Amino acid sequence: MDRRTCKILEDYMLDCMADSAHDKEHVYRVLYHGLAIARTEEDADIDVVIGACLLHDICRKEQSENPAVDHALAGGEKAYHFLLEQGFSESYAERVRDCISTHRYRKGNPPRSLEAKILFDADKLEAAGAMGIARTLLYKGSVSQPLYTRRPDGTVSDGTGDKEPSFFQEYKYKLENLYSGFYTEKGRELAGERKAAAEAFYDSLYREVKEAYEEGSMRLEGILAGQTILETERLALRELTEGDYADLCLILQDEETMYAYEGAFDDAEARDWLERQMARYKKWGFGLWAVVLKETGELIGQCGLTMQPWKDREVLEVGYLFRRAYWHQGYATEAARACKTYAFEVLKADEVCSIIRDTNTASQRVALRNGMTPKDISVKHYKGVDMPHIRYVAAREDGSETAEER
Repeated sequence: MDRRTCKILEDYMLDCMADSAHDKEHVYRVLYHGLAIARTEEDADIDVVIGACLLHDICRKEQSENPAVDHALAGGEKAYHFLLEQGFSESYAERVRDCISTHRYRKGNPPRSLEAKILFDADKLEAAGAMGIARTLLYKGSVSQPLYTRRPDGTVSDGTGDKEPSFFQEYKYKLENLYSGFYTEKGRELAGERKAAAEAFYDSLYREVKEAYEEGSMRLEGILAGQTILETERLALRELTEGDYADLCLILQDEETMYAYEGAFDDAEARDWLERQMARYKKWGFGLWAVVLKETGELIGQCGLTMQPWKDREVLEVGYLFRRAYWHQGYATEAARACKTYAFEVLKADEVCSIIRDTNTASQRVALRNGMTPKDISVKHYKGVDMPHIRYVAAREDGSETAEER
């Protein structure tokens, strides 16, 4: 191929370029990869390799405008007609078309000719190594796709099995696995030289992101958990933390305190209780909070707001449970009143309730002192026991209707 002929192909390629990740520099690199591979293949037709490499991405714009278009198949046809119009032989145009139509990284349409395999490998090298990482990031940014996604539990996904598109997903789905799919010996050699750079970049990025979330979320949780949510004259209410487990067990594993629950909790039940409150903080922004005696800093109970099932709906409940040593000193009533005020003033609730077992007269007295009145009864089934429960209700005192009255 002479310089003038090559210039015709190059000029046409330049007129067709529109994709930032598949720009003219990408085409030139594919051409140079192709020439490097062709040097090691004695029977390769260099003219076909040059034509196919220069024209392989001329339909990227069409695919971008209409995702249903396969740029490889469409590009092959576009190149074929262009070459015929420029006076190239039909045989040459057909061979270039066949190379371009099979260069895409997809199953079901493998390259057949040697020149097609050279183009396939040359283009695939652009997805390998540091260049593959850079081009993938460039493309993902151009279509507003993220670096990574997070699992439902908030942890960073490494991309394995992800359905949502991201850089990590593309790495695990494609970039990590492309090194075994080269057709030429030289292509495999060049890819192998690049593999370590891609692995090191991905591993470093994943580690940095993962550590940032793990350490940062723990710091934030510590800051938020340590903040006082409510204060009364004698008490401070804050979120429970892992560090409260031992103090919580003093409540949950006391037989007399837990009589309304048919006895003390074991370690697993206490752990589940704590984890359930922390999950509520994340979901709702509230839950049962630690009640701390301001004078001593001691955790003496728990009181707060939770969403509870009641018949055919969920209701907002003020719940309270205190260490036996601190009963009969007004702490439960003091904390419960603060939570009721929080429900109306901060959460803007129409009504709030306390759901209390019919035998738990002490908690019923707290509800009454909290301005609540008995509304209705439902039976709960717990630990094989039928437990009638009374719902005590207080409505907002601003004249607005409650949910039941609307």
